[in-house]
Amino acid sequence: MAVCTSVAVPAVADGGTTTATAKPTIVLVHGAFADASSWNGVVERLERRGYAVMAPATPLRGLYNDSSPRGLMAVTQRPVATTAFSEKAKVAAWRHLPSWFLVAKQDKTINPDQERFEAKRAGSHTVEIDSSHVAMTSHPEAVTDLILQAATATVRPALDARHGGHP
Repeated sequence: MAVCTSVAVPAVADGGTTTATAKPTIVLVHGAFADASSWNGVVERLERRGYAVMAPATPLRGLYNDSSPRGLMAVTQRPVATTAFSEKAKVAAWRHLPSWFLVAKQDKTINPDQERFEAKRAGSHTVEIDSSHVAMTSHPEAVTDLILQAATATVRPALDARHGGHP
């Protein structure tokens, strides 16, 4: 399970930003073998800690269709289109952005060795737990902890960048 956080630092009326305690909005995206409700335990924990969280349903129709803005998708999981597995990405964000990766050591859907390879290739901060493929449902606290590591590590650099390198 790859973990991404989107750092959105709120702007204020005078063109500045809020204080250095601003928290990022966390976007959680489910895969082909789950739906958005699989994130419920993680969402609850993050919201209790004051984070804004979004966990949209994805239509599972392909990389570019799923990632483009399509408005509110209030539907349940659908069958996966073949192109979702064969379409190649044009740009790999992991080449330029820090990432965190949770390896589910009991995963029967994606081989844990494959997960480790992906994490190493991306230079991800990696945590391994004894979990099945859907760690967010069986181990929401461990998943939340990893997301919080990512969120707190990415907020400070984003704030510094907005201030020209000065806090």
